[in-house]
Amino acid sequence: MGKDMRNDEELMVEYAAGHTEVLDEIFTRYKKKMFNYALRLLRNQADAEDVVAELFCLLSGKKDVYEPTHKFSTWFYTVAHNICMTKLRMRKRTIAMWFKRGKESSELKQWDVPDQAPGPGEVVQSRDIASYIKQAVEKLGCLEKETLILREYQNLRYDEIASVLGCTQAKIKIILYRARQKLRKQLQRIIAEAENV
Repeated sequence: MGKDMRNDEELMVEYAAGHTEVLDEIFTRYKKKMFNYALRLLRNQADAEDVVAELFCLLSGKKDVYEPTHKFSTWFYTVAHNICMTKLRMRKRTIAMWFKRGKESSELKQWDVPDQAPGPGEVVQSRDIASYIKQAVEKLGCLEKETLILREYQNLRYDEIASVLGCTQAKIKIILYRARQKLRKQLQRIIAEAENV
């Protein structure tokens, strides 16, 4: 089999055998996918870049982290998912540390972060449907959003998504159904608001 035709699992077996140059091929195949996945979940370019760096540091630093009996892409998305969830938990803890309930001192008020959501005028100016979809996706719950991203943007199969998120395929199908229903309603609302401005 030619070098370009090797699948991910074969490359990882070669890597485990000491052929470190194959990591370049894995990097080429997955850098953009993992960056886009992390960016859609975390909504922060620096955090998404950190996720990619952590993923490839983990991979390059430890030959034995991947078990060749598993599908590599599913395993890699699972690791990326775990890193993203850790970052989200850290974000929540940091916010909670600075903004304690019931405290309204002037010291805390200086840390107020302005709402970054686009106003109605900005929505009207950007008549791009992709912008509307992005806004609607952001309004989904965390699990719905991640399931939708893995299916629609990363093109993972139901069984792969179930493995990444640690649940059954039946649950994934239910989550996707609900996410699509909510997405449809959100899109209708966003488009209606834009047209009424």
